Amino acid sequence: MSTFFKILLGVVIVVALLHFWPAVLGAFLLGGLVLFLIALFGGAGVSVLAGLVLLLVGAVLLVLCIVSAVLSPLWIPLLLIVGLVAMFRGLARGSS
Repeated sequence: MSTFFKILLGVVIVVALLHFWPAVLGAFLLGGLVLFLIALFGGAGVSVLAGLVLLLVGAVLLVLCIVSAVLSPLWIPLLLIVGLVAMFRGLARGSS
């Protein structure tokens, strides 16, 4: 597979993940809550633990999403600068 198609595949995957991010986050939070409530009233210890883990993973994902949105004015230009430097260094190495 050529480099162009690898980059194109990566871009498509990232766009799809960003597009479906609220659904994935909601599935973690809602699934964890439902599993926790079922286990809490049913009394299964392992299910309570699994529900808590799903809730915690969903909460951590939510916090990471909020932090990345708040810090985006910093990391997006930094990522752009790093990408440009890497591109020009690669061009300079390839030409000599």
